Amino acid sequence: ILVALRPMPTKEQWEAEALHQYGLIAVDSKGDAMQLEKVTYDIAKLYLPSEVKQVGTSLGSFSVSAALLDALLAEFSQELAAKSGSLDSDPHFWMPLTMKKADYRAVMGKKDVSATDADKHFDRMAAFKTRFSSSGGILGCVDVGQQAYWWDYGRLELYMRNNSLLTETSSSAFALRRFLGLESSKGRQQWNTLEHVEVHPSAVVLNCRIGSGRIGPGSVLVNVVAPQVTVENCILVKVSSMVPIFGKGGLLYNVVEQRNSDLPCDAVRADVFMPGGVHHKIYSTRSTDGGKVWKDTLPNNSYSFEGIYKANQPLDVLECTQEANSAHENVGNKVMPLSSLKSLRVSVYSCCVARGCI
Repeated sequence: ILVALRPMPTKEQWEAEALHQYGLIAVDSKGDAMQLEKVTYDIAKLYLPSEVKQVGTSLGSFSVSAALLDALLAEFSQELAAKSGSLDSDPHFWMPLTMKKADYRAVMGKKDVSATDADKHFDRMAAFKTRFSSSGGILGCVDVGQQAYWWDYGRLELYMRNNSLLTETSSSAFALRRFLGLESSKGRQQWNTLEHVEVHPSAVVLNCRIGSGRIGPGSVLVNVVAPQVTVENCILVKVSSMVPIFGKGGLLYNVVEQRNSDLPCDAVRADVFMPGGVHHKIYSTRSTDGGKVWKDTLPNNSYSFEGIYKANQPLDVLECTQEANSAHENVGNKVMPLSSLKSLRVSVYSCCVARGCI
């Protein structure tokens, strides 16, 4: 696993860097690693073994040997065949494979997992580890160093920050733009049809069809179709609107709008599409911690975040994708038909982001 290793941080550093939001990798003097999933500083200190030399945040990038993958497929063949159960890599694989049983039970207890269930799963993984490899470590890490660039999009705060980073002038921003193909001669505005639109030089605009407006500084627009867009410090990803879009500091993600009034972009909105023409509009704010209000139904929403997550579980992803694409195409072709354009290509960044929107 890729890790940014460092000496054990202080409690103040842990809290300032929000390290409780990440998996923690600890490496001992032999180079063997263990993993704790998203724990506080006090819990980490309590359960890390004394021989740990370095710790680091997990970058979530695993390289698994073919032998280990085959062994895991065999171990969980019944669950896979029945498509039952739900297991996560950190708490259900790496933690029981690298921690002591009592420590694993205690950590899982803080996650509302009963001691009986924790022990049962630990014993299963311990037996698996014995069959797979009777000696030596099973998890190792590759240190990318503290100076490596790492752009995380896993939380709303980070999604906004690292998309907005594309419009900035730092060395990290330059590296990200270069990685995404935005430092070529084509620059930050690529594959667009912008009829009467003023675009700030710092803005990133990709594969958009917009009639008029102003795209201000700090804005990133990808796959946006609208008659008018006037925004500043906004992120719009895969948005199809029959009406003008206005706002500052907001996020619109996978949004289709056919209302009669303007579409605001001052907060957060992400649309969810389901078979049968079902279209949910999910609202939030940049200051809302989705994890803390996971079970709460926020104003103007028909579901809580947990509720919409569970409603999606039994659905066919391809059918949902088709519903979303049809809705976008229907509105997009009314605003600015593709048939009227000579060509339309998608940049590397547009492709990457679009895959996450469907």
